[in-house]
Amino acid sequence: MTIRVAGDGEITRPDDGVEGQLACLMDCYETRLFRYAYALTGNYDLAQDCTQDAFLRAYANLRKRRPVTATWLYTVVRNLAMDEFRRRRKVSAGDEDLERVPVEGIGEGTALRAAFADLSPDDRSVLYLLAVEGYSPEEIASLLGTTYGAVRMRISRARQRLRLAYEASS
Repeated sequence: MTIRVAGDGEITRPDDGVEGQLACLMDCYETRLFRYAYALTGNYDLAQDCTQDAFLRAYANLRKRRPVTATWLYTVVRNLAMDEFRRRRKVSAGDEDLERVPVEGIGEGTALRAAFADLSPDDRSVLYLLAVEGYSPEEIASLLGTTYGAVRMRISRARQRLRLAYEASS
C-alpha cells in the first residue's frame, strides 16, 4: 500500500477505501490539529472536540468521494473554534473564560504565554502556525485560504500586538 501526498497534503490510499484514508489522515494530522485547536481555544476538552468533529466531517467528505486536504482540515478546525467562541459569547455575554494557554514553542516564561493567550484567535492562529508548526507565510496563506500579502500583514500585526501584550504583562 502506498501513500501519496499530493498538493497541499491530499492523501490517497487507493487500496484502503474510505476508512483507510481517514486512518491515514488521522495518523498524519491528529496531533497537529489538536495543538492548533488548543492554541486557538485554550481549552483541552474543546480542542479535542474540534479535532474530533473535523475528522467526522472528513469522513463524511471521503464517503462522498470529495477530497480532504490539510488546508481543508485546518480550516474546519479553525471554523469550529470560532463557532465555539461565538456560542460562548452569546451564552456568557462579557464573561472572559479563556484560560492561559501554555503553548510549546511560543517561548519561555509565563508572561509570554499569558500575552499569547490574551491575543485574538486570529492572531494566535497565524503565530501558532508560524512559530510552532513551522509553516511558511505561503503555506499559512494556503491553509487559511487567503493571500500571501494578507498573511504577512497578519503576522506583522500579531507580532506587534504580542510584543505590546508582553510588555504590559511584565
